[in-house]
Amino acid sequence: MEDGAALLALGITDDDQGAVEEAYADMRLYAQSADQYGEIRYGGHQRSLDSRMTPADLRRWQAELGLTYDTAAKVLAVNRSTYARWLSGESAIPGPVDLACAAVAVGLAPYSQCSVT
Repeated sequence: MEDGAALLALGITDDDQGAVEEAYADMRLYAQSADQYGEIRYGGHQRSLDSRMTPADLRRWQAELGLTYDTAAKVLAVNRSTYARWLSGESAIPGPVDLACAAVAVGLAPYSQCSVT
């Protein structure tokens, strides 16, 4: 399954351009809050820019979205073993994964499938 197909399976599409634009506007606000406050705020959560996503954070994201283990890995475009190492704490979770989880949580389609002006 391609990354876009995994998101489509979650019901996340770019058919509604207004929703996509609103989600991108939200992400711009998150970026502004990061610049102003030194933290990222999304979905009722906030994170210091100095902190990293933890395995517990990743598990919470998966549970809140109701994703299976395999689907969560596919949505993040990684293989099962990489996702397993992140969840076990064997490997550090890269910073962009936190942002990808936030994007999926607010309903953003992959950037390659969006046209935002």
